[in-house]
Amino acid sequence: MSFFGQWSGNNVVSYFLPEMIEAAGITNTNTQLLINAMNPIFSLLAAVYGATCLDRLGRRPMMLWGLAGSLVFYILLTAFTAETAHNPNLSYGTIVSIYLFGICFAWGFTPLQTLYAVECLTNRTRAKGSGANFLFLNIAIIVNTFGISVGIKIVYIVWIVVEIALIYFFFVETAGKTLEELDEIFEAPNPRKFSTRKVKLEVTRTREVVGISDAHQA
Repeated sequence: MSFFGQWSGNNVVSYFLPEMIEAAGITNTNTQLLINAMNPIFSLLAAVYGATCLDRLGRRPMMLWGLAGSLVFYILLTAFTAETAHNPNLSYGTIVSIYLFGICFAWGFTPLQTLYAVECLTNRTRAKGSGANFLFLNIAIIVNTFGISVGIKIVYIVWIVVEIALIYFFFVETAGKTLEELDEIFEAPNPRKFSTRKVKLEVTRTREVVGISDAHQA
């Protein structure tokens, strides 16, 4: 989660946004300042809204849809940036792609960067796991600071595809699960499949759960 949260192209956009804006043909300093100021505001609003959707939509769908949207707009950003020199009107597409990429990533991934890693751990290991999460987070930030450039967008496009595949095939669903249910999930032969299975609940008129069974067996 630490590397996913830092290596999905979001920091390229953050670090090199002024350079990307200028490359898009927008040289007015006031306009550049306005675009820089508005981008994190949109991302903040998207992250707050995403946090309200976590329990309703689930962890896996939010990560998958957030990264899928990010992938689409990162591809468009790469294409618009490459062609702006030949067609200056595409500079508007560059700016829109930057904003929409940030919104998708902030909505689907920002609320889960710390939460999901902790949810997958037991009470006994959460403190150590949280510490390890922040350790690798800082390692990823250091690599970003000294090892990335604005010209390696294709690498991040491939990496986002890898992230989506890993999340789809290996990440479990933790929304609404108790610690006991999570233990059962991780002890299953296929934790991801077990966590996403459909179950049938038997409830009383007072909404007390009296039975849980597999929906396919019911």
